[in-house]
Amino acid sequence: MQTIILHLTHYHTYPRTPKMNAHCERFNRTLQDEFIDFHKSDLLNPDIFNNKILKYLIWYNTKRVHYAFKNRLSPIQFIMSLQTNNLNLPQECKVGWTYTKTSINKDFMLK
Repeated sequence: MQTIILHLTHYHTYPRTPKMNAHCERFNRTLQDEFIDFHKSDLLNPDIFNNKILKYLIWYNTKRVHYAFKNRLSPIQFIMSLQTNNLNLPQECKVGWTYTKTSINKDFMLK
């Protein structure tokens, strides 16, 4: 129901096919091994558990080094190390931008 309200498509994977969702499965395993196994008692109080896992996820993405980055960088450090000229992205393109006075009026009239 919430996916309809947010205009999202919900994709399902087939049962017993972890290869279809390998990255999520690996992340779930890491969460289980590094956090949940040590905080099982907190599951009785969801507010406490949610606060702790939120802190863990912030640490996971900002401080913890990851194997994908040769155990040298956290994901946020990796993103910050990228420079726009190294991304091989095209220069800003305004083709298709429709925020003109006439298009705003047309959008308003269609609604």
